[in-house]
Amino acid sequence: MGTPPPLGPIYDRLNRKHFAGELPKLPLSWSGRMTASAGLVYFKGRVPRKIQMSRTIFAHEGYKMADIERTLVHEMVHVALVMHRGDNTHGPAFQKWMTHITGESKNHRCHNYAGAQTRRQHHKWKFHCKGCGTKGTKARDPKPGTYRCGKCKAPITFTRNR
Repeated sequence: MGTPPPLGPIYDRLNRKHFAGELPKLPLSWSGRMTASAGLVYFKGRVPRKIQMSRTIFAHEGYKMADIERTLVHEMVHVALVMHRGDNTHGPAFQKWMTHITGESKNHRCHNYAGAQTRRQHHKWKFHCKGCGTKGTKARDPKPGTYRCGKCKAPITFTRNR
């Protein structure tokens, strides 16, 4: 698996290169709990509080620097857009900025890292409504007895999706 690289120097280099050093210093950390997202920025209003990166996903990928940089710059674009425009979407401004940085004209909303499917592959649930027959899946563990069908309001039953 290896050891994750320190995020501070990577953030500082990307900040200078793509944002003229204008983004604020933020706490940066590797999270062992994040399994569905490669990276995440936490905000309080328009103020960025911290950036976390998924140790699980990047360890699965062997801590490839290109993937780490792409994800970190993705989160940094969110920081810039929220601070300057109050925009925390993957809309046109986000897409334009990411295309400018990466040189790739594509949807920059998601990353396709194999490790990002970890939780979905191992812990997905199937649900079934006995009232109307509605079926579907759920990624997180359901709380027993708390779910009802959105269509007919009958109780929903869950089974592990193996």
